[in-house]
Formats: sequence, C-alpha cells, structure tokens
Amino acid sequence: MISRKQLLFMPICVLPLFLAACGDSESTTEPQDELVGKWRVESMYEGDESDTLELYSRNIDDYITLATKEKCVANDTVKAVDLNTNDIYVIVCGKNVVEILRTYASKDGKKTSKEEDETSTNTTGSSSSREKNRSSSSYYDDDDYYSSSSRQNSNGSCSSAEHTFTELSDKLLNPDIDYGTVTDTRDGQTYKTVQIGIQTWMAQNMNLDTDSSTDQGNGNGRKYNIGEAVGVGRTTSFKCDETNSINPQGVCPFGWHVPSIADWKILERTVNNSIDNYSPAVLLSKSNPELTNGISTPTDDFGFSAIMDSYWTTQGKNLSFNKYGMYTYSTNLSEKNFVRCVKNYNMDSLVTPTLIAESIYDSVAQTLTDLRDNQVYKTAHIGDHVWMAENLNYVTQNGHADNGINSTCHSDGCAKYGRYYQWTAAMDLPMDMELIEYKGKVIQGLCPKGWHIPSMEDMDTLVLYVGGKTVAGEMLADTLMKYVDKVSPYGFNLKGGDLYSECSDFGKYPDQKAYLWTTTNYYGAATYFLLDGGYFDKEIYTNSRGKLTYMNVRCLRDERSTPPDFPDFGSFTDKRDGRIYRTVEIGDDTWMADNMKYTDSTDLLTKNTWCYNDSTQNCETFGRLYTWDAATLEGTVQGICPDGWHVSTRDDWENLIAFINDDANIGLKLKSSNYWKDLYFPKNDYGFSALPAGYRDTLYHAKNNSAHFWTSTEANDNTAFYFDIEIANKVIAKYAKEKTTARSVRCVKD
Repeated sequence: MISRKQLLFMPICVLPLFLAACGDSESTTEPQDELVGKWRVESMYEGDESDTLELYSRNIDDYITLATKEKCVANDTVKAVDLNTNDIYVIVCGKNVVEILRTYASKDGKKTSKEEDETSTNTTGSSSSREKNRSSSSYYDDDDYYSSSSRQNSNGSCSSAEHTFTELSDKLLNPDIDYGTVTDTRDGQTYKTVQIGIQTWMAQNMNLDTDSSTDQGNGNGRKYNIGEAVGVGRTTSFKCDETNSINPQGVCPFGWHVPSIADWKILERTVNNSIDNYSPAVLLSKSNPELTNGISTPTDDFGFSAIMDSYWTTQGKNLSFNKYGMYTYSTNLSEKNFVRCVKNYNMDSLVTPTLIAESIYDSVAQTLTDLRDNQVYKTAHIGDHVWMAENLNYVTQNGHADNGINSTCHSDGCAKYGRYYQWTAAMDLPMDMELIEYKGKVIQGLCPKGWHIPSMEDMDTLVLYVGGKTVAGEMLADTLMKYVDKVSPYGFNLKGGDLYSECSDFGKYPDQKAYLWTTTNYYGAATYFLLDGGYFDKEIYTNSRGKLTYMNVRCLRDERSTPPDFPDFGSFTDKRDGRIYRTVEIGDDTWMADNMKYTDSTDLLTKNTWCYNDSTQNCETFGRLYTWDAATLEGTVQGICPDGWHVSTRDDWENLIAFINDDANIGLKLKSSNYWKDLYFPKNDYGFSALPAGYRDTLYHAKNNSAHFWTSTEANDNTAFYFDIEIANKVIAKYAKEKTTARSVRCVKD
C-alpha cells in the first residue's frame, strides 16, 4: 500500500508513470477567465527545482492545485499547470497570496519521457475540488500533456469496479436521495456526497487505509485515532491550537476537511430551520442498528446517513447524537472514532450584516442601552474615555457571531460573564480574516453604534491611567475575582470568566482569569488583555492567541467623555471684579462651588496670594492660593469674600459633614467631576466641586492631587484649621497648620 505520506512527496516524474499503468486518455478544457485574480495559498510542497501549490479563492469559492515549472519565488512570474484540468497558468508568486495573470487551455498530445523529466516536480497527487475533468490527473506543458483517467487502488492494482466498501456503504444511504460523488485520488475510492444548505458533506464515513486506522466492516468505514484524523502527525498527543484554523484537511481528501464543532452546528442549524419538528433522526441512516439515547426511528430525510456512533471533530472532541440533537464531549485521545468529511466552503457566504441600530448613552445614570436587543450595560468614566463596565452579550442571527458557532456563553450562562467570541466574530469580520492581518484603525465590530472594540493602545492608556501595570489588576478587577478584597474606585468591574476553546471546557480558572480581545492582530493570531488574579497578582498582562479562541469583549465609546456635572448650580457675581461664581445649597448653607480668585493691589494680597506655578491660567481654573492672613484679611470673618459672604468656618465644615453623613465616602462625593489626576470622573453628588488646586509653602505642591481649604477658625496665634481632600482617599481630613502656607478659599453665604 502506498501511504499518504509517500504520495505527498512523490516526484511528478514518478507519479504520472505510476498512474500511466492504468491507461491514458485525452483532456481538453476551455480557458477559465474567472480564475484570473488573487488566490490564497493554502499550502505549498517544495521540490528541488519546482513547487506544488494548493490555492483557494474566496471570490468564486474554488480550490486548485498548480505545479510550477520552476521555483515559485515571491514576486517572480512563472508558468504552472492545473493538475486537475491541464490548463497552463501564468502566475505571480507570493508567500500568502498568488495572483493568476492569465490561463491557456490544454491541448491533445502526449509528453515524451524527456519532456516529463524536464518538467518534474513534487506534488501530492491530489486534484482540485472543481467538478470538471474529475477523471483526469494530468501534467500539461505548452505543447503536450500527460494524462491518466483510471485510478490505482491502494493495493497497487487498477480497476474500475466498485470497492467492497462502496457496495456495503451504499446500503446505508437513502435511496430517495440524488447523491453526488467525489473520488479520493489517493486510493481511487469514490464517496457519495450530499448538499445540505451551504455545506457539501460526504454521505459516507472516510475509508482511507492508513497506518493505524481500523476497518469497521459493514460499510461503516474506518476508525482513526485523533492524530491521524486531524493530520497532526502523531497518534494520541494533541493540542487544540494545532487545528485551530479554518478547514484543516486531516485524513480527508484535498479540498475537504475534518469538520469542526462549528461545522456540525451549522449543519444542525440548517436542518433545524428546514423542518418543523427537528430530531436527529432526520440525519441518521435508516439502516442503523437498534438506537439508544431516546432517538426515534431514523428517517434520513436529508440523505446524511450518519451511523449511531461517535465522530471526531477538529477540536479533539467526540460528536454523537441523542434525542435532543448533536452533542460533543471530551474523550480519551487514545480512542478511535469515525471521520465524516465536509467540502471546504465559505462559512460566511450566507451571513447577513450585523443589525445597525442606535444606542443610548446616559452619562448621569452611567448606562448604555443597545437598541439592537435593548440590553442595558453599566458604564465607567476612566480618564476621558467611557468604557462598558460589563462584558458584551450581543448575539447575531445568521451573522458572524451566532450562538454556538462563533460565539457562546459560559457554562454558568451569559448573565455573569457576558458572551465569548472568536476574534473574527467579535470584529464582525469573515472567518477567513483568521488568516489575514486586518489593518483597520477603529473597528466597531459587534459593539453598539457609537462604540468600538479597543485597540492595544487603548488598553495601554487605560492601564497607565489607573496607575500602571503593577497595580492595574487590582484597580480594574471586580470583587468577584479571587483574592480581591476591596472595591476598585474606577468601576470597571472586570470578572474572571477565563477564556474558552472548543478543545476544552469552561471552568479551569473560574473567577481568576479575565481575557479581553483587542483589535490588534496579525496573521493567525490577535492580542488579548489578561487580568490574572491567581494569587492575587495585581499586574495586567498582554499576549496573543489564535483568532479562533473565544474571549470576552468590552466596548469603548467613540466620543471622548466630558465630565458629568451637577445639574442645579446657582450663580453669584462679585461686583468688585465682575467674576461669576457658581453656588450650591447643601443643607442649610449656600456655598460657592468655585475657589476664590479675588486679589487687589494692596501689599497684603499682592505679596501673599499666588497662581499655581505663577500661571494665570491656573488661577482661572483652580482659583488663587492664599496664606491665612491674606484669606481672612488678617483675621476678619468676611476676609476676601464679597459682601454678604464669609470665609468658611470650622462650624460650616462640620455642618456640611453632618448633612452628607457618610464619613467613609464624603471626600469622594465632594470632589469635582474633573481635574483630578488619574481618577475617573466623580459624580460630584452635591455640587461642591472640590478642585485639586494643590498648595504652596516655599514651593508649589500637589495640583490635581489634593484640595486644601482654609477656615477662618484659628487654632492658636500661628496655626489655623483647614480641611483636606486627597486623590487617594474617599474621606475628608481636618488639620491645624501654619498660617504661612497658601491654600484655597471657599466662601459661605451669611
């Protein structure tokens, strides 16, 4: 028996002679103009002086196998032959993409042995998936060609008779179905095929004789271990990432592949949408032995003719049937299972565009309403960005992120962790982008209108804003994460639902690891954002992983945020300089909601008040900094405040604190909605708007980090009381310090 591996590397000068023993035939075709254009390189088998290329075109959903007459070096223009049709192509070589410039039809004639030697190359011996000239496996030159129409069996003999396998397997089929056929060029076996929706399936199990496969008899085909089934080159050891790609051929013929879990689910969805009362019985052969799992009598309505046994998926899981439909489960990889092949196809060929609908962002309630499905998400202001504070939970209908195909929920449901998406699904892109770097700047993806998937740069900005990688985990984690014992001040609430791969199950690291996709990607992989709370490590990590892995998604608002402001300010105009101050009523008192900015030409004020860093712009934003003597005009209650107002007293502050009655959070509730460094925008619940103006002794300190407010109340001749609100605390503190330090002043109405 000639093994698959031997065929794979058999020189073309040997392979035609091998096929010639079965007889010659002629082949003519017309030039295929539609083939001109760019084709994706699925694989390339390199020879000493020439190459064999397996190509796919998404535009016409077609596969071809070309043998070149010389090495296919990137950017070189060379001639190549279609091993299925004998057409000559002029192509431009490339690493990932080959461009066909033009084609020439094949001619009658026969190569001489000398010409065969001159055009020798390596090839798999497999043919294209196109229907034309299926009976011919040929190599064609400009003037003549070699062709063979018959197939050689795996035992080396030539025969057009039906195999015993075929005779037995045909008995499992539905006689009322008009089946197609496909011939495996490796051993000449012909399989019945059936079209179901956008998929073309073999209606019979694979029967290729490999080194360790087991013939099951009765036309059921052979059973394979996982390594042979998916083509990883080993018998039992298996890693999901090895087959985490589109259409892995495995043991199937060229142009066909071992189905993924998604392929099976597309089949089930197609069948389910075609009949009123779905049952797996419509996919099972009528010749099944006695059924189990509660399945009713098989009807094989679609001609799929499955047997009641287990099939491999590319993820290394078993697929079988019960009364509810198909189900997958993990198994011992040393076991053997059947393989049912599906023809390579474009999974997105019938995809409908994701629904475009408006979204509603409420900056006061801090919520996002997605009008596509009316789900409401919490949001968080962090810096000048607005983030979703919950993971996206949108699912498409016949789109890129249908449930169970390219998106799924945690085993605990979608409510806790949101939905999990393959990268292409999250980006709302076709699956073949898994193999291509997508270079879009901003990708809306599945996010609601007005929001987008974050890039790695967006994530870096987030991490930097909350204090850097070493503390970001703690700053962004939800309290449900293991080893997190305090509430983050940013409200990002990242939960640890782990990632998901169809090779394994959920639950390996529950509430410990949180993964989020970013738009940053390259060939075959994309970058993710990882919060690992295992011990609790407070750091944030980034890395990359195959695009067919499932992870969560957080959306970022397109429009940068403006601080939500208190809605009920009053105003007061200081007649001395015409400045307008906001005012707010808190309890029984009316406070100015801005720091005082007044000065005059007296020595007391010109020498004892400052703008932070001597910048007039800082005075406009944060007010002036006054020594205690300047603030009180050397001890008066009114001080620098206008008539009818006075410098806040210790009693005024105590009344304010008592009214709010929240010692643990009062500092946070009094902070202004903006200007605080490295802090999300506070709600400014009472409108007090404490501005982080900093202070001055002999130098300037703590702008954007602290707010110090003098009172007119003295502690002794050298010190007075002031109240302090810091960026790192939610409380408010009271101190008595030297009167010579310059601080902010708030006025209270008499």
